[in-house]
Amino acid sequence: MDRKRSAPRLSLRIRLTLWYLLIIGASGALFGGFLYVELRRSLIDSVDLSLRAAITEAASSVERELDRTRFHDRDEMTVVIGGRDSSQFAVRLLDSAGRFEDGIGAYAAGPDWPSPVEGIVTAGGKEGAWRVMTEPMRMEGRTVVGWLQAAENLRFVSATLSRLQDVLFLAIPLMLVVAAAGGIFLVNEALKPIARMNATARAISATDLSRRIGYSGARDEMSELAETFDRMLDRLQESFEQERRFTADASHELRTPLAVLRGQIDVALSRPRGTEHYRTTLKSMGEEVDRLIRLASDLLYLARLDTDHGYLRPARVNLSDLVAATAEQFAGLAHARSQGLTTAIEPGTHVRGDIDLLIRLLMNLLDNAVKYTPEGGTIGVGVSRAPSPGVPSVEVAITNSGSGIPAGDLARVFDRFYRVATDRARSSGGSGLGLAIAREIAKAHGGWLSVASTSVEAPGSELAAGDERLTTFTLRLPSANGT
Repeated sequence: MDRKRSAPRLSLRIRLTLWYLLIIGASGALFGGFLYVELRRSLIDSVDLSLRAAITEAASSVERELDRTRFHDRDEMTVVIGGRDSSQFAVRLLDSAGRFEDGIGAYAAGPDWPSPVEGIVTAGGKEGAWRVMTEPMRMEGRTVVGWLQAAENLRFVSATLSRLQDVLFLAIPLMLVVAAAGGIFLVNEALKPIARMNATARAISATDLSRRIGYSGARDEMSELAETFDRMLDRLQESFEQERRFTADASHELRTPLAVLRGQIDVALSRPRGTEHYRTTLKSMGEEVDRLIRLASDLLYLARLDTDHGYLRPARVNLSDLVAATAEQFAGLAHARSQGLTTAIEPGTHVRGDIDLLIRLLMNLLDNAVKYTPEGGTIGVGVSRAPSPGVPSVEVAITNSGSGIPAGDLARVFDRFYRVATDRARSSGGSGLGLAIAREIAKAHGGWLSVASTSVEAPGSELAAGDERLTTFTLRLPSANGT
């Protein structure tokens, strides 16, 4: 099947310039047309005014002699014509039947006189168009006894309008040339940030996301676009770096148990061994396989949280009861480690969410608290309605005593595979995905998860006074009370 080739599109610079010229040209044509019409109307009005004055003056000079009517003083009628060329002006006197009685100026060789009907018309003539005004002369009782007609050649009007046309035909193209030059300059200046964006985008690759536009011009739409582009690049760079760290950490986490498995298999196969040794080796290998399964499951879980929140099965959940039940499950484990676990749960708090995900979030936080609390330490679990100027929310706080989290690590405890440097041992540190999963679950429910670690006085503790720290993870979710 043949594909039709699309016609090449003009560049944005050319299209903007052409649109600019089109608008300027249309505006100039409209202004020129308006000016032409208004000037013509003004000139015609001026001619009509002079015709009316001429008829008024002529009417006062009409007299009746014997059986005809005429202008009694032709010398004084020069006032009617004034300074006009007599060949361009004419006055006629007609009887009531429209027959010619007398005339002044170019009445014979001037216009093609119309029939005597009151009004103003434009008539033709040997020397171009004429403006003709006709007025009746009335006696008492309003009987028409004659007609006066005054006419003036429109040559002056035509010449003036012709000069205006010449000026417009010269000025508009000149204006378009100047506008084209100005338009190209303005478009080039306006598109400079876009050109820089284009160059920056071309220079960006998966291995180099450090380039930025760095726009420093006026604060306008272009500056906003450039800043938005730079912020987008910041987010992309952060995402790529996080993805690279994630991939590297995941590879490391997967490689270690696989290396252990390979080593144990090689040792077991190196020479014949007893049944008990094989049993011990298989048990150790099973533990590593379990670790791999948990790690793969967590990775799949995080990928699911990242890509789609549509799998959530939201329902109204009694968060107070859920936290109390989860804390009770960890009470035995805390007791076995000589840890004190206390609860302060406000009853009747409700949220809307997926109960399975919320259980996993709470278990990750409590497991983290038990894991990092020393023997004799304390763990506190609290639920309360949080004061909020906006949407009402419910707050869950899980606090544990211990060595705390260094200030430099607080901002990264929710990063994937991140473990505090002082506790990198696999026996206690885990894979570093638990808190990352907890944060993603909180985000999926429209909430947030934060951490704080503060020094406290702990007299009688194994730690010196002032060295013990309380680490608090705070979960805040939108309240569903009353819904």
